[in-house]
Amino acid sequence: MSAAFVWLAVAALAILLAHTPSAAAAPSPLKPAMQAQLDIPQYVLTPIESTDIELQAHTVDYRLSVLPDGQLELAVSAQYRLFNSGTEAVTQLVMLRNAANDATSSTPADLVLLLDEQILSLEPATDGGYTTLIGLAADGRSTVRVQYTMPLTG
Repeated sequence: MSAAFVWLAVAALAILLAHTPSAAAAPSPLKPAMQAQLDIPQYVLTPIESTDIELQAHTVDYRLSVLPDGQLELAVSAQYRLFNSGTEAVTQLVMLRNAANDATSSTPADLVLLLDEQILSLEPATDGGYTTLIGLAADGRSTVRVQYTMPLTG
């Protein structure tokens, strides 16, 4: 099974779980009309070409806070733990894209991609999303983090 397939499968599962209501979940404090209006992008990171880099873990943390003006804000931090089991360093071109692939969604102003806490430059891709290069040392592990905030208004 190729590493690219594993990356895509994990990303698809994360999106599915994030959007599947739980039977044990507490009722939403948002009014039904507000629930329908929320447009929260879910950004996923995928390699553009086949790679030997292994995705060892993918987690997403959500933090909800109340701003001084009473509005709600959602902070999202998605972490990808990567491993290069090879004997040589690897540089990989990756795509960061809104999972909904919705061209009408606005990009959060504070969208950032970090590799081991170092900010990476994001280049707009012709078909939506962003691309950047990540590098992993031989037999090395790295953490890529995507973070952004979104106001929850309705």
